[in-house]
Amino acid sequence: MRILAVTSLIGLSLAAIGCDNGTEGPTCGPGTVLNTTTNTCDDVPGPAPITCGPNAMLSADGKSCYAPDFAGTAPTCGGNTTLDPMTNTCKITAAACLDGTVLDTAANTCKLNVDHGSLVAGPFVADKVWSFLRYSNGTSLQPLGNGFSRTATVAANTEIYMGNAPSGGNFDPATTPRMGHAPVDTTSDSTRVVGGWDVYWDANANTPSSTPSAFDHYITVGEWDTCTMTWSVYSNPPNIGGKKYYRLVVDLAGCPPSSSIEMWFQYGNGANGASRILGTPAGGLPNSTMVTANGTAHWERDFDPNVWTKSNVALNGNTHAGGGFGNGTQGRTPDLSTNPLASFWLAAFWHNSGQSNGNAGWCAPPDGVASNAVAITCGIPDYIGKTKANTGNATGQVTNVKPYIYLPGKVGAEASPVFGGGATPNVVNAAPLANLQPY
Repeated sequence: MRILAVTSLIGLSLAAIGCDNGTEGPTCGPGTVLNTTTNTCDDVPGPAPITCGPNAMLSADGKSCYAPDFAGTAPTCGGNTTLDPMTNTCKITAAACLDGTVLDTAANTCKLNVDHGSLVAGPFVADKVWSFLRYSNGTSLQPLGNGFSRTATVAANTEIYMGNAPSGGNFDPATTPRMGHAPVDTTSDSTRVVGGWDVYWDANANTPSSTPSAFDHYITVGEWDTCTMTWSVYSNPPNIGGKKYYRLVVDLAGCPPSSSIEMWFQYGNGANGASRILGTPAGGLPNSTMVTANGTAHWERDFDPNVWTKSNVALNGNTHAGGGFGNGTQGRTPDLSTNPLASFWLAAFWHNSGQSNGNAGWCAPPDGVASNAVAITCGIPDYIGKTKANTGNATGQVTNVKPYIYLPGKVGAEASPVFGGGATPNVVNAAPLANLQPY
């Protein structure tokens, strides 16, 4: 009797678990399924509702979207575009995007390509060159800085003048151009040179340009303080057909709008700007960019390292050793076998007139003569087509002034170096040339 009682208790325990509800489940028909919890037949859940996008319609069975029939109204798409049947419009293809940009299919536009390849040098924050820039102390112009640091304590609204020597020299504020100096004076500002800073289109002294400048004010120290430049070099850049090129990427920010900035490659036998031996247009001409209305600029250049960064190869440019600036001899890149610490960096010039071909009418003192030791009076058209040998000027200043080109009235002072390599050993803005050998 005791055993039967235990068995009965076990049976009650199993029943309490609910293994069997004691009834048979229903037989469910097509489109339904047995719900074991409620012991009922429920409808089989269908797919999630389809939401069709713009210019598309839901099919009759509700299972797909299709485009309306535009037969007979499709446009004829031109080169580098293709017809989108969903919108009956022409959309651009990847072939429409220039080098350095990629296709954004969602926006139907080309956008900047942020994939430059593999970083090999940089990003470097370029040193700002203050030594060529000056301010007026009321009677003469004084340097704003020494080398690559601003040393003068002046108000932010102080206007910047463009000097033609890195240091020294008492220049006359009345005859020296300021950054942002308009070729044609369109304001009533009595402090400007009357009529602006003359620009000539040809050799006729009676026909100065009447073309106004994009600048509407002089550039101040406060504005220039905020201008910065960074640069980087990448290997294996995309979209150049598999060539072993490097890609140089330059970005400027906080700079005066409408500024024309010109890029130069610089080479030194050591790890700083003081060791410079050669400068040349960055990867070839043209080598400039314009700062946009928001104060930024972006510039890219693909270049062959066998031409531009290979050790000890002939390369034309401005030589800076063995005879002085622009001594007329062909330059060479540094020889790494004798100068293992040789360096490469990017320099930039700021152009007052907006030109971009170097200094088209360069006016320099003779080799070996300090810039502040002679009067720089290279006017137009006085020296058109002249050379050192036939200027009739005892100092022989003019090196090359050509007729029929866009020139400022006082050549040699419309451009100024504004970014470069440091004057002291550094590791922040120059790349070891050894890192940029052909790969």
